Amino acid sequence: MISAGEGSCVELNFTSIEETIGEILDDLRAMRQEENFRKTLGSSAVEGIRKGESDLHKRLSGPFLLVVAGDFKRGKSTLINALLRRRAVPTAVTPETATINHLFYSAVPAVRALLKNGRQVALSREELSRDRLTEVMRHLPAEIDQVEIYEDAELLKQLSIVDTPGVGELLREFDERVAQALARADAIVYVVSAKAPLSLTEQQFLSACVVPNSFSRLLVALNLSDCLETPENITKVKNLVSERVRLFYPNSEVFAVSALDEVCRIEGLDRPEPDLSEGLEHGFEALCSALESDILLQKDIIRAGRCIAMTRALLRDLEARVRLTRNSFEAGREQLTASGMEFERQNTALLDSMERRRATLAADVSEMKGEARGWMNEFMARFKEEILGLRNTAEVAQLERYFQFYLADLLKSALLACVERHRKDLADRLETEAKSFAGELSQSVFGGISAQIGDCITDISWTGVDATLFAANIVSTQIPELAGVMILGQAIAGFVRQRVIREKQKDFLGPVLEGFDLLTVSVQEQVGNIYDRLLKETEDKLAQLYQHQLELSRETIEQAEKTVSEENLRTEEVFRYLDSVGVRLADMQGLLEQYD
Repeated sequence: MISAGEGSCVELNFTSIEETIGEILDDLRAMRQEENFRKTLGSSAVEGIRKGESDLHKRLSGPFLLVVAGDFKRGKSTLINALLRRRAVPTAVTPETATINHLFYSAVPAVRALLKNGRQVALSREELSRDRLTEVMRHLPAEIDQVEIYEDAELLKQLSIVDTPGVGELLREFDERVAQALARADAIVYVVSAKAPLSLTEQQFLSACVVPNSFSRLLVALNLSDCLETPENITKVKNLVSERVRLFYPNSEVFAVSALDEVCRIEGLDRPEPDLSEGLEHGFEALCSALESDILLQKDIIRAGRCIAMTRALLRDLEARVRLTRNSFEAGREQLTASGMEFERQNTALLDSMERRRATLAADVSEMKGEARGWMNEFMARFKEEILGLRNTAEVAQLERYFQFYLADLLKSALLACVERHRKDLADRLETEAKSFAGELSQSVFGGISAQIGDCITDISWTGVDATLFAANIVSTQIPELAGVMILGQAIAGFVRQRVIREKQKDFLGPVLEGFDLLTVSVQEQVGNIYDRLLKETEDKLAQLYQHQLELSRETIEQAEKTVSEENLRTEEVFRYLDSVGVRLADMQGLLEQYD
């Protein structure tokens, strides 16, 4: 279904961008090998350039990387098999046998497991099955880090695919690694289930891990759509998921598919829901078309854009280090030595300042908590009115089937909406406090020397911390089940078992209304718990920033003292060299401006 489209203009543009970045990398490599560079800027700058070069080379020369992500048991592996038109990856895995699978093209199919101790083990295709893999894992000398699968599938000639095991409570150990895979990815297909459309954990994952990576387009596969019984239900659920996804990612598109149906169609097997098969086939074709037009035909430009952003970040960091070194050299040895002693004396005062900032953040979060409780009280009042309205309009069969799940999903979504409303405010406050502390730290250490030194340290220290990712991660905490929802669910389930007839639908909703006050109390308790966890996450991140900036300040003093003590370096020679480095870096930035 997916072909290798022709795109000469795209290829030409990518070639130009690749050559430009290659030229910049050559200049940076030559620069870090210069003796004066090592002496004046130190080993940390050299290592920073070397790492940046390595990351950029991997981006430019490696295959285009498509990550297929989603919660556990959403049919991700089956979807990949449908895209590849063959059973390439195992399905029906358990949390114990879940692995990260990386698929590459090869004319000769093969499978190998990469172990956490660095060794590799060749596997047969049969050993990837759940039952066989359990036995294999017991006899391996170390745990499996990831499985590499090589197939001669046409699609893999154009990209490589990472099949993630899923995220959420069952696979919490994989969450960080899935987030890392997304950070390296060029594009993503996010898989959700039509049976639980865009659940709370899926919304959290979109916010925490997908949004910060700024993919040019998000394709969402609404899998298991064959379980929705009618085309009308499929349309309703697809529209619901589209609305929810666009709240997080406006440039997105949802496709109602059944990976199982597509695999059965390819293999000539009986379709799971024959009455829905035509619509499901069209949905899968639409997904393949979008994958080709939005990703495959644009893959070089997508990858080049991400490489340009990485190159600019590397150059900005290096420019800040050059300014820092120049200003430090102007300070002189005696002043730097005095600053080092002052830095150690100031530690207690800086800790006190940190505690004041922590208290300020706590007050902010407390205010947000109160605001969220007010919103939830208003929401619960409106929700109760809606339930009263259902007594006269809703079919008992619909209430029996859907109400309990609707209730739980609606409440969790409302809680998440409160946190989302405060997420950016809290992240902005954290960034403000952290940068303010960086400035205070710089002033206490270098204030008697040069204000410019403090500015440089603030720039570099913030470069080393991914504040954007934190802005999303603070909402990734799991919202636990509401006690009131569980109690109401039990009451509803018990009443349903009595096979209530239509005339008694008021009684069906009776347990809900009788327990509504208890539910409201439980909701408010959860608001408190959620915002308490948000505060702890924020405090932990602030402490991490504090430690990062302290270490950077120590490193700065040590490197500056070492630089000015170098007997073979004269100040005027250092200034001339650093000025020349600054000009060369500005020229490199100028090369990238043609792609703005």
